[in-house]
Amino acid sequence: MKKKGQESVSGASSLIMVIVLIIVLYILFLPTEERRELLEGDYDDDGNRIVNEDEGGNHSLLLESVGRLDYLSRTEFEHDIPSVYLFFKTDADVIKEINPFYIKSGVFDSKNKIIIFKIDDLENTEGLKLSFLAKTHKGRLLIKLNDELIFESKIDTINVDPVDLPKELLKEDNSLEFDVSPVGAAFWKTNEFNLQNIQITGYVTDVSGQESRNVFELTGIEKVNLEKATLKFFADCNPADVGRLDVSVNGHEIFLGIPDCGASSRPIPISDVFLNSGENKIVFKTNKGNYLIDQIKVKTELKEADSITYYFEANETDYQDVIDDVLNTKLRILFVDDEEDKEAILNINGHLTNIDQKREEYTRNIDSWLRKGNNYIEIRPKSTLNIVELEIKLEE
Repeated sequence: MKKKGQESVSGASSLIMVIVLIIVLYILFLPTEERRELLEGDYDDDGNRIVNEDEGGNHSLLLESVGRLDYLSRTEFEHDIPSVYLFFKTDADVIKEINPFYIKSGVFDSKNKIIIFKIDDLENTEGLKLSFLAKTHKGRLLIKLNDELIFESKIDTINVDPVDLPKELLKEDNSLEFDVSPVGAAFWKTNEFNLQNIQITGYVTDVSGQESRNVFELTGIEKVNLEKATLKFFADCNPADVGRLDVSVNGHEIFLGIPDCGASSRPIPISDVFLNSGENKIVFKTNKGNYLIDQIKVKTELKEADSITYYFEANETDYQDVIDDVLNTKLRILFVDDEEDKEAILNINGHLTNIDQKREEYTRNIDSWLRKGNNYIEIRPKSTLNIVELEIKLEE
C-alpha cells in the first residue's frame, strides 16, 4: 500500500512531463520565423535581432599576418658588363747593373766583393742570369748566391758564359759574393779578376693585366624571387696562345678552362647562394696570353609572382545574421605606413575589386559577396605590398 506522500510526488512528476510535452509540441508547430525568434534570441522594435557577444556577435571570420608580397612587372633581367681585355706579357729585363770591380787573392793580400740586389716581384720573375766580362782572369772564380756556392771555375777568356741564378735560392733581398781561389804554395803569385759589364737579367711577367674586376647589381626583388642566373660572354683569343680563363662571382669560381675562341660561351650557371642583393663582383683572370672578353651579360630569371589566397567559413548563423542585416561583413587590410603606392586586385568568391591608394588602411563592406559555408579571398599584388594584417570581421 502506497503512502500518501509518495502519491503526491508521483502526481507532480506526471504533471511536469505533460507540460513539457505540450511546450515541445507547441514549438514544433510554430511557423519557422516565429520558432527561430523564440529559440535564437530577442529582436528590437524594428525587427532587428539583438545579438549578445556570447551568442557570436562581433567576431573575426579571418585574421592573418600576411607579410610582404612582391610584384614583378617582368620575370627576366639582363645585366650588361663592360668588355675586358686580359693580357699576360713576359719581357726580358735588367734586374741589376753592377759597376766594374777588381778582386784578388795573394799570400799577403786578398780582396772580395759582395753585391746586394733586390727582386721586386719574385713570384713572376724567372730565368735570372749573371753575365760579365773578365778583362783580367787569373785563377779560379768563386761566386756564392745567398751563401750558397753556384759557380767555381777557372776562366781563360774575356767572354764568359752567363751564370744561372737558381730560382730556389732567390729571395726578395739577395747577395752575390765574388771570391778568387788561393795561390797555394806559389806565394809569389796573385790570382786576380777584373770584371766589367756586370748585369743580372731575367724574365719578368707583367701580371697587372691578367685580371679584370667589374660590378653588377641585383635589386632586392630579383634576389628574393631569383629562380635562375647565368653568365654569357664572347671570347676573342687565339687558343694556341692562351691559358685557362678563370671567372668568379663574389669570390666563387663559376668557370675555369679555355673557352671557345671566336664564339659566344654557353650559358654558365651562377648559384643563387653566390649572389647578393645589391653589389656583386665578377672577376675574369688568366695565367697566359691575351683575351678580349666582350658581350658580357648576366641574365636573371625570376619566379612568377604568386597571388596569395586565404579561406574562411561563415556558418549558417553568421550568414543569416548578415542576410538579416544584424551584422555587417567588414574587410580590413592594414599596410605598413611607407607612403608607397599600394595596388592590388582582390578576388572575393569570384568578385573582383581594386586597391589603389597610399593610405595605411583599406576597408570595405563585403556583405553581398559573402557565402554560407566556405569562402575565399585572393590578393594579387600590382605593386610590392607589406601587409601587417588581413581581417574579415562580423560586426554590428
